[in-house]
Amino acid sequence: PRHRAAPPSPAPRARLGIWPVLALLVASAVGVIVWTSQSRQQRTAETQSRQQADAQAQAVADARAELARRERVDALHQRWLRGDGAAVLGEARTQANAGDTRARVLLGQMLLRGGAGVPRDRVAGLAALEQAAQQGSVLAMLVLGHAYGTGIASAGPRPEAQPEQAEHWYARAARTGDARGLYALGQLYAAAPPALGPRPLAAHVALDLAARRMEAEATTGTMERDPLWTGEGSATLARYALQRVAQQLSPAEREQAR
Repeated sequence: PRHRAAPPSPAPRARLGIWPVLALLVASAVGVIVWTSQSRQQRTAETQSRQQADAQAQAVADARAELARRERVDALHQRWLRGDGAAVLGEARTQANAGDTRARVLLGQMLLRGGAGVPRDRVAGLAALEQAAQQGSVLAMLVLGHAYGTGIASAGPRPEAQPEQAEHWYARAARTGDARGLYALGQLYAAAPPALGPRPLAAHVALDLAARRMEAEATTGTMERDPLWTGEGSATLARYALQRVAQQLSPAEREQAR
């Protein structure tokens, strides 16, 4: 008998049909990966945006709190000047002990100077100011420089200036870039007290930097007067002092100053 040929195997067709399925699976997997990545990026962006908003809100809150503390201390300062020192002293001490650096500066001034119902306590006053300076208060550095430079900080019954100590504190304030510290240091060098000797070049450099910074602050409107700082200082005064100091420079020092 004649044998009939077997029909062709369907396996090749079946194998050919697998590729579209695999391509669909790969495309789906890629789509999931892309969606996951985009979702992660979106969540990261949203998190960063929330963090920035929180940081800005915190900065605003901190600025308001700092302004409130400053106004509170300045109000105490005004009351002290009006003669209500006895009542103010306790409040200033409380705020200083709570960590308010500006209140500590006021407390130091009150104790160092005395008067208006406040007994003078030189040691406690200097300690309060030095503690504020160690905490980074440029105002405290300026007040200490002024106290030593004018003799307010002296231990004896008569004011006796201590130029070396004044230089130390003014220099610390000047190193922060503070225009008032630069001006005070330049004026101290220009005065040439015997304990320091003549330093016209150093005076010229400090006064020139002070004038430039004060002029920049006046231009940008960032210059402000601090009621707790009674020292003088302006771009005009710095330029005037600079002209006087320049006359004391030798030709070599003038070249070096340039």
